[in-house]
Amino acid sequence: MKKIKQSQQSKKRVSTRSPTSCSKSTPAGSNEKWAVQFKLWIEEKTEAKNVRERLKAQEAADRLCPGSVCQKTRDLPLWEMEMLRHESKRKQESVENNQRWAEESTNSDPDRAKSFQVDLKHAKRKAAIYQQAYEATKVDAERLCPGKTFTSATGIASLGRRETVTSINVFKEAQKLAEKEIDRYEESILNAEKMLKEYEESLARYGNQD
Repeated sequence: MKKIKQSQQSKKRVSTRSPTSCSKSTPAGSNEKWAVQFKLWIEEKTEAKNVRERLKAQEAADRLCPGSVCQKTRDLPLWEMEMLRHESKRKQESVENNQRWAEESTNSDPDRAKSFQVDLKHAKRKAAIYQQAYEATKVDAERLCPGKTFTSATGIASLGRRETVTSINVFKEAQKLAEKEIDRYEESILNAEKMLKEYEESLARYGNQD
């Protein structure tokens, strides 16, 4: 009788157990865990995106305000003047280099010296165009921005390291104006050269009529 009673009690304990108590992991539990992990992943991605956007905003602010000095459109003539001053200096350096190379190779390599002479002629022409354009923009800058220099207005020493300023909107606008100024003076010099050539041809054909 004692064994039968113990067997019945054992069956009763088994029958009262919850069907889910045999396993700690169920499909419902796995789904809930996955949902929590996915939510955390989304939050991490969102935070990372916010950090990237803040960094981009800071980089844009640094470009527009290098050294915490923000650029103003009204200082555009100073940008144009400085740009052409820098380019005019580069063109003059090209003239000096070609002239030196031509002189150095005159005896050792006459053919190469002739090539340098051609390059020198083009370099001198370019240098003259840029110098005239620079002088014109300098007059405009002194008239439109009295008492200001490029450095005092922008906080930038010079445009020698162009990569630091090419992304600034004022620079881009000044670059367009400078290019128009160069085109204008280049056309003026071309017309002058054409007139001079026509005069020389006329003089050679008919002589001096004075």
